[in-house]
Amino acid sequence: MTGLVPTLRLILRRDRIVAPVWFYVFVVMPISSVVSAKGLYPRPEQVAAAVGSANANPSLVAMFGPIYAPTIGAVAMVKMVVFMPVCVGVLTGLLVIRHTRADEESGRLEMLGAAAIDRTAAPIGALIEATGLSIAIGATVTVALVGAGLAVHGLDTRGAITFGAEWALAGIVFACVALVCAQLAQGARGARGLFAVVLGVSYLLRALGDLQSPHADTVHVGDPTAWTWFSPLGWAQQMRPFAGDRWWPALALLVASAALAGVGIRIAARRDLGAGLIAVGRGRPAAAAMLRSAPALAWRLHRTAIGAWAVGFLAIGAAFGGMASAINGMLSSPSAAHMVSRIGGGGSDITTAFFGAEFSITGMIAAILGISLAAGPAAEETSGRAEYLLSGPVRRTAWFGSQLLVALGGTALVLLAAGVGGSL
Repeated sequence: MTGLVPTLRLILRRDRIVAPVWFYVFVVMPISSVVSAKGLYPRPEQVAAAVGSANANPSLVAMFGPIYAPTIGAVAMVKMVVFMPVCVGVLTGLLVIRHTRADEESGRLEMLGAAAIDRTAAPIGALIEATGLSIAIGATVTVALVGAGLAVHGLDTRGAITFGAEWALAGIVFACVALVCAQLAQGARGARGLFAVVLGVSYLLRALGDLQSPHADTVHVGDPTAWTWFSPLGWAQQMRPFAGDRWWPALALLVASAALAGVGIRIAARRDLGAGLIAVGRGRPAAAAMLRSAPALAWRLHRTAIGAWAVGFLAIGAAFGGMASAINGMLSSPSAAHMVSRIGGGGSDITTAFFGAEFSITGMIAAILGISLAAGPAAEETSGRAEYLLSGPVRRTAWFGSQLLVALGGTALVLLAAGVGGSL
């Protein structure tokens, strides 16, 4: 661990803006959800009706998991128990890859390694940051829920603690998954892709397990099938905050995190700098004809990311379409129907208003892809690749315009995929 302290200080300094912003976002969302849910479902029979409608709809169960108890806390956190731990895991995973494989690819770790710094300082420092951020998010969410007047909102302190612990453990385990992915892949792009695959498979296995869960009725759901236990997200979900508060799945998350961290650190200490355990082919000796223009190159660089987003948005749209049959039951409260109608643009048709509300949020999420693609030229210029490209017969306007065209077209494509999915 030689040089761990200065390495960790460097890591924290580089994330001094990004981490607090995401920290604030993650803390605010559950608080607003609890406050709004209490106003939307003021009576127990409305809560039970919402639970029954949600659990009877396969699309809702696949996307967010079943609601295990007819409590206001379980209803308020229906989107927070599965989907938001994924978001926390994405944050911690990307931070770990940034400070390990991405820094190695850029040459930063090689420069730092010339000093008295051990090979394991960067991966251990990245895990410390990700673990500390996950614990801070979970603890702050717990304290905020407790301090928000839980007696008024019908929640209990134990459920708030379980909820915060679930988020924290999910962030930690996926940070360790990202560390292993960073050792397997040879580049940052490959590490992020591999991490996305693991995260997607975990989500899919959890969904399969939930869809096959035995139901005594739509309000009482039994334990999931074996598929769930192959997914870290399934372990986190089975902690069941505000619906029984089970703590034994936390042990599985801790053991998995320790094992993955040990494997990742050991590989980082032994492998060659710049190498990965997954071999990369040498590629063709000459570029294909389709790469002989700036637009073709821009598309080639981003087609994998755009394709992955399109598949994901197609699935999200299909899930929204499957929810249509449960909308009237979940929004049986006049307050809930009024709120969704306002967000969705008004109108008397509650289903149309629901689609308007959900797809407006989907559009904001798609903006993340557009922003990242539009920022591509800055990364190319910083890495030096743009200099090589522009040294040939390529105009700056053509190069930048091609990147912008792909950003606009890619964003439109993933939104079109969401619309197609919703119409299925």
